[in-house]
Amino acid sequence: MSKFAATAAVQDFGTPHLNQTVSGSVAVVALGLAAAIWIFGEKHTPRLMVLLVLTGMTGLVSTPVGQWLRSIVDWGNRALGSLTARWTGAAVSGLIAVLAVYVLLVRLLRQKTVDDWTLAAAAVAPLAVATIPGPLGHATYTALIGTAAVVGWPIGWALNVA
Repeated sequence: MSKFAATAAVQDFGTPHLNQTVSGSVAVVALGLAAAIWIFGEKHTPRLMVLLVLTGMTGLVSTPVGQWLRSIVDWGNRALGSLTARWTGAAVSGLIAVLAVYVLLVRLLRQKTVDDWTLAAAAVAPLAVATIPGPLGHATYTALIGTAAVVGWPIGWALNVA
């Protein structure tokens, strides 16, 4: 098998395939639950709120709203890539996604805090994760859809939506 044939079989991270795990209806329910936790100030489940936002945004990728949001992230990625290419001579693909995932992991695992930055990172990560190239992108993508599937399955099962 040639080098090009092996590359063609790899997942295309430039297109959003996150919608295969969580449907739009489960996404709306997950985002509604996260909003209820945020509004009513439940302080015992901040990490659940982050997981619900991550799951909801993952499911929204399949909707027209998600496609519109995805185009904004793609535009930001292209603008950042052209800026870095002008200054360094190389485009930095996926920098927005790397930053979002980094903020999310540091806030949740190291600082153990959930604030507006953590929720923003959880909202942006599913839209931007498909722009990370190579093995790092594949690992991040797999972790994200696995998390969304685990959180989204009980919601879909409980409400009988798929």
